[in-house]
Amino acid sequence: SRSGERSCELTATAAAAAAAVPSRRRGRANRRAHDSPRAEAGGSSGCGSWCGSDERPIAFGCCVTARAGSAPAMGPVSRLYEWLLEDVAKGDMILFFCGPVFAWASLVYLTVGGAFLVLDLLEPAWSRRFKVQPGTNEPLDRAKLWRAIRRVTVNQFVIVPVMLYLLAHAMRARGNPYKTAEIYTDPWRIAWDLVVIVACEEVGFYYTHRLAHDLPFLYKHVHKIHHEWTSPIAITAVYAHPIEHIFSNLVPIALGPFVAGSHVIVLMLWAAVAISSTLISHSGYHLPFLSSPEKHDFHHKYFNVNYGTLGLLDYLHGTDVKFRKNVAFLRDHAFFSLTPMREQIPEPAKRAA
Repeated sequence: SRSGERSCELTATAAAAAAAVPSRRRGRANRRAHDSPRAEAGGSSGCGSWCGSDERPIAFGCCVTARAGSAPAMGPVSRLYEWLLEDVAKGDMILFFCGPVFAWASLVYLTVGGAFLVLDLLEPAWSRRFKVQPGTNEPLDRAKLWRAIRRVTVNQFVIVPVMLYLLAHAMRARGNPYKTAEIYTDPWRIAWDLVVIVACEEVGFYYTHRLAHDLPFLYKHVHKIHHEWTSPIAITAVYAHPIEHIFSNLVPIALGPFVAGSHVIVLMLWAAVAISSTLISHSGYHLPFLSSPEKHDFHHKYFNVNYGTLGLLDYLHGTDVKFRKNVAFLRDHAFFSLTPMREQIPEPAKRAA
């Protein structure tokens, strides 16, 4: 009968579908990568725009040839993202931000900050040669250190997850496509996102930071806490009043990804760069192969100079004049030798009285 034939056809179709997609997880990956609104509309973006008619886009792996009845291969980053999103965060963006994203940010902070703290505590002779301000924090004041650790713990492990919770809601309301792979396979899109992100941080940090210096009330009751360390160590990067930590540290970092509508993977990449950079800037060590801490260390030493991160707004506003006249300006770059920068560019000889 017709109904019997129809039933057999449906059974055969279901069996074929089960064989083509052997796991529920792979099926979810397919739906996110290829059933996005753009894909349904027949458009292409990201890596998909590079692929031929018989290829499919995959995250951080570009294109693979699509075979009939098979799911696209997934690169290691895609598989990790798939696991974190679906198995850890249960497909929920809020949980993803408060779980994996927070854990990632904390891991970067603890790893990089902890490595520098070991140098501060053990004081090996070789590392002291790379100190920006020789002789400072030798030995490290333990009471001052514990006071810093208590405040840093609150800022990093209480305030940060709350801010990530709020950012997740803001990004979701904006329509962030965190479940699609397409948007973060295009290197040009990633590059554009990073341009927007870095610009937002420079503007946000420079003006909030300068405001905290220019307004006596803000400096006395808020920003002065951070400047207790005239020769900073890495973990003091977030040693700050909670108000400063929110509006001057976290908001400028989060503003760029929100404005650009970045994929959460780009946000995590940016978080690693931003956290590592600020830790190095506060480390007190100008080590080979790392970015220079000279600019911000100079700010901690002299207070009213070098308010920004890149130095662009400092140059435009003339708030780096004192720095440019100092030998620290000549040392303010990465280097790739084992000779400390202070030995490569020594202090100028003092004039005789």
